[in-house]
Amino acid sequence: MDPELIRKILQEYLPQFQHCYQQELMRNDAVKGVVRLDFRINKDGAVSNVSMSAKNAQFSSRGVGCITQVMNMISFPQPKGGGVVDVTQPLNFFSEKISGR
Repeated sequence: MDPELIRKILQEYLPQFQHCYQQELMRNDAVKGVVRLDFRINKDGAVSNVSMSAKNAQFSSRGVGCITQVMNMISFPQPKGGGVVDVTQPLNFFSEKISGR
């Protein structure tokens, strides 16, 4: 499956990912960084095996659950040849909060 197509489809869900991040910021305003999102696109285009890991961004289990829910809403085209596609995609989460002096 074309990696660019995968990125394009994920970008359509950026508002939902951003909502999960905003919820995390309410609990911990220091959460930021790049998370590694691993998932599988099954032969029917459905998503499974979603996991997140990060060196710096420490999402709560609730935040990970939110991202997983978003991923489970996404439907990709069926992979050619009827196989599965394992995907690793970075997601950048940074607060746009401006600190006052």
